[in-house]
Amino acid sequence: MMEKKRIDALQASRKSLISIYILCRVLIEIVKQSPDDVDENMNSKLEEIVFTQLKITDPMSISTSIIKSSNWNSFAKILGSMSESKFLSVSDRFIAELEKFPKTISQEMEPHAHLLILGMRYLKLKHYPLENFEQSADFMKSISKFFARTENVSIRLAYADVTTQLLLSLAGVVTVEINHPTWIDAMETLYKCTKKLIQNTKCWSVGFTLGVSILCVSPPQLFTERWMKLLESNNDKIKTNDISERGIYAIGLSRLVWVYLYRSSETLNNTIRTLTTLLQLYLNPKKKENWLTTDFSLINPLSDSLVSIGFLYPEFLMETAMLPLIKQSFNGANLDINNYDKLLLAIATYRRFLITDKKPSFPEATSRAYLTDLNRITTTINDPLYSSYEEICLYIYKLFILLDSNIGSEVWSPENMHQK
Repeated sequence: MMEKKRIDALQASRKSLISIYILCRVLIEIVKQSPDDVDENMNSKLEEIVFTQLKITDPMSISTSIIKSSNWNSFAKILGSMSESKFLSVSDRFIAELEKFPKTISQEMEPHAHLLILGMRYLKLKHYPLENFEQSADFMKSISKFFARTENVSIRLAYADVTTQLLLSLAGVVTVEINHPTWIDAMETLYKCTKKLIQNTKCWSVGFTLGVSILCVSPPQLFTERWMKLLESNNDKIKTNDISERGIYAIGLSRLVWVYLYRSSETLNNTIRTLTTLLQLYLNPKKKENWLTTDFSLINPLSDSLVSIGFLYPEFLMETAMLPLIKQSFNGANLDINNYDKLLLAIATYRRFLITDKKPSFPEATSRAYLTDLNRITTTINDPLYSSYEEICLYIYKLFILLDSNIGSEVWSPENMHQK
């Protein structure tokens, strides 16, 4: 009898959780499609109910139940969708709760604070119109103060993760509005917070990624002063055996290079000088110092950087990066390839470069998605890069001929079609 009651209670609980999940998915779509003039009172009540549910969720329960974790994430997504039109109202609820936490949060309350901070990850920062940007700037200034004063490592990491996600959503679209004094103050405070994280070996990846994100939405002057220093002071990570850390460095590099190329106002000579210095990371001929691998978690972001450069300076890319990468790895005569990683990077980048016919997007994700239809590629003999294209294609042609003759299948060769 007791066992039957337990099973009935368990089934009822599961039904309730699944019903909540379905309701949340419906609410997300309703909020997204609701007109701006929706009933203010109804909107406020829904906002309060959802925020309360997010706030009172037991951290232990979502760590042991996938459906409870999904429901909590759905609450956060609803608030994120509502912040699209009611940013001030939604963000103020988070600020009001976060203000209550002291500098050092007790072990008992730490999971609750951590969860509340992560609940902000879907908020929609706006860069226009100015009034909306000022709301975003005020919000980030408050977050920067909370971040700076907290002494709990796990809380710092939570603030870093959420701040990174919020800032990256703006990095590809912001313009002159980032010169706003409130925004500058917030970014300055946040950037100071990254130093503590970067110095902690266990927190380096989070701190470095946050530092990159902050610089990507900083005014040109601050960006120019700091971006190369950030890369140079952390380039020891490219020598580590940890591929994930190399990948994080490469992703940061691709984001910073994009902002440098498409938002800063350096002279052409300075730009070429800086890019030449950066390319030494790719072209170091010393085998012991070569940090490239054939892992695409590293190849993809490095390729993104080269495509960003090539879109503005195609001749520079061909002469300074593409051809040297190929020549350092493949002699065109045999398969005694010295650096498979450089050859793979060169071929991947060449295809992506050729198929990129408009300004590359900011790499908000770990790497860009590229079109795969090679029929879109068109070149003519009058193209100023035609000789470079021809030379690269000749190398690739020789590589494929050698591969086919050494490891190709006779059954599938054009001259010997397999007969059933």
